[in-house]
Amino acid sequence: MDDTVASQIVHSRALRSLGAVCHGRGEAGAARAAWDRARTLFEQMDAERELRALQELQDG
Repeated sequence: MDDTVASQIVHSRALRSLGAVCHGRGEAGAARAAWDRARTLFEQMDAERELRALQELQDG
């Protein structure tokens, strides 16, 4: 998966999370929860990218 597709997936997940959170909480709580979720997704994407880079180094 290239970075463009991964980025689109992360943004899509973040927007869905924001919508779900806003439905059940106040505005400030929703913003904080959405930020936390988006940060977690971006950290996960970075970790996956690093893992792929390490695997490529080992393979070749």
